[in-house]
Amino acid sequence: MPYAWTGTTGMSTNGYTNPSGSYTYIGWECNSPFMGNNPPSGTSSTGAMYYNYPYYFYRFALGHDNKGNHGTINQSLDYAARMTFGKDASNKDYTFSTSVLNVGQWRQESAGWFYCRMRVFGNGNMVLP
Repeated sequence: MPYAWTGTTGMSTNGYTNPSGSYTYIGWECNSPFMGNNPPSGTSSTGAMYYNYPYYFYRFALGHDNKGNHGTINQSLDYAARMTFGKDASNKDYTFSTSVLNVGQWRQESAGWFYCRMRVFGNGNMVLP
């Protein structure tokens, strides 16, 4: 899908830890959780649902929660993880890299078991206009 949307195969395959290129593509390896699903246990944010993640991502990326300054894609991913998942077992704020969205999880579907996670391709240092 990144190629279909951008027309290039020259994007970093991990735009979060190794950002490069002129595009950013965020998508799912295998399938995504439903927006109304609760994240797996272990997050301190009670009542968190996956729909909170894109909500907070865009609030930070567009400057609503950042004093009018647009955050980078990576900063916005981290902010959304902190706001959605809270703190981990060692009382540290979740980041995108430590969240279940990046770490992934095994999911059982009718066709078998699949490892699913969110992927960031390209340049996570980009800012939305």
